[in-house]
Amino acid sequence: MKSILEELRLGNICQEMKMSAEERELAGYISKHYDALVASMSDEQKEVFEKFNDCQTEISYIQDKELFAYAFRLGARMMLEVMEEENE
Repeated sequence: MKSILEELRLGNICQEMKMSAEERELAGYISKHYDALVASMSDEQKEVFEKFNDCQTEISYIQDKELFAYAFRLGARMMLEVMEEENE
């Protein structure tokens, strides 16, 4: 069972975030360069590169999940501190 923070991060609780123009442009460059790189590789190199990409995707997912939870908890602590100051 996923935590509420993970459900929120995955977009299962709130609206999906849209990519900015800058992000779309960078995604286009990544795709273009990826295609050019793969086209220049042997089948063996493609297999190794695909495994590399899979590992990179997995570690990015884990880091994103941890960063989201950390930032959410930090924001909650900040809210608690503000509320405590108001009660003083």
